[in-house]
Amino acid sequence: MGTTQLEIRLARRSAEKIACRYLIEQTYGRHYDIVFSKTHIDLNQKIEPYPNHYVMGLVDGELVACAGLYTENTYVQRYGDVGEADIARTLAAAGHPERIDWPRREYTKLVVRDGWNGMGLGRFFFAATHSRDFICPGEDRPPVLLACAKLSVFRNLYDASRLRTRTIKPFPRYKVHELYSSEEDPMESRLLLPDVDIDPRWYNLKIPGTYEIETPVMHSIDAERRLGAGDGAGGSNAAIGRSAALDEPRVIM
Repeated sequence: MGTTQLEIRLARRSAEKIACRYLIEQTYGRHYDIVFSKTHIDLNQKIEPYPNHYVMGLVDGELVACAGLYTENTYVQRYGDVGEADIARTLAAAGHPERIDWPRREYTKLVVRDGWNGMGLGRFFFAATHSRDFICPGEDRPPVLLACAKLSVFRNLYDASRLRTRTIKPFPRYKVHELYSSEEDPMESRLLLPDVDIDPRWYNLKIPGTYEIETPVMHSIDAERRLGAGDGAGGSNAAIGRSAALDEPRVIM
């Protein structure tokens, strides 16, 4: 095993947001034949909306991972056939019906650059970016955090990272997801109550920050890039490795 120092920070400058959008576009285009638009969205034409905010993971200044957040009109509510009654029912079952009027956010579009998959970095980045500093910076109340994913992602990523999710309902089938989900591994809409359902070590983790994580020394990243694997983006929230760092993140600076 080796170690990697991963810097995590919010994308605030225009150039940083553009870099995140490009990495997401390259990943989804390569793996799922999906494109993105700010104005024309059509899931049956495989055109997705961009996130409203982004968080970045960098190694030696290079963007190796990013994720997004919907804040203005969540994907689950807009396309998942999830109404106020569905959310109210799920909140009541969780014992928190009073949160029906609390802010809503949706974690989305986690991607890892080619050459960094299977090293544990993506799994750590996923868990760490459920920090309050990303999902609800400067807000008095934590949001109702929405998510949609296939069942294997909830099992292998959310559950493994100790992020409890509460099922709302199955997600409708669209052409945009034809290369992602299947009848054997369908999608669902779920919600989390961040201060209740997210492990405190992740919810309270500081962003920006630099963290040392254990990564397997499987090959040289430089050597892989010479073979062309590191050109562009790759990987998805369904294909990131495990990391011992999930047990104890070590702060570097």
